[in-house]
Amino acid sequence: MGIPLNQWITITRGPYKIIVADSLDKRSQGLQGVTSLPENTLMLFPNINPGSYFHTINCFLSLDIVPISNSGEVLNIYTVKPNTKKVGPTPYLTSKILEAPAGWFHNKGIRIGDYVPLLNI
Repeated sequence: MGIPLNQWITITRGPYKIIVADSLDKRSQGLQGVTSLPENTLMLFPNINPGSYFHTINCFLSLDIVPISNSGEVLNIYTVKPNTKKVGPTPYLTSKILEAPAGWFHNKGIRIGDYVPLLNI
């Protein structure tokens, strides 16, 4: 379905790989049809406006969908199952979204209000 993820821009920051949804087509596709992600691989949606909604229709993974501010602050953590129709709205100050397998943020000890400097890309 869509553009294979291995053809997307991927940025490495330490042990993390960040797949960047850098076009409208990629933003629309997101993680639809993906059955797993390699360890410490995340998806970044840049240039997201506050008040936006996300979904996990056609996704096979439960996900953490995390609005991030321009300064890298975690604004919220939505943990959702596949085929969730409406996630959000993204909070005030949202500038990007980070998606990871469900529980990833909890397992890394990252909470709302923490800063994620690896996202300053």
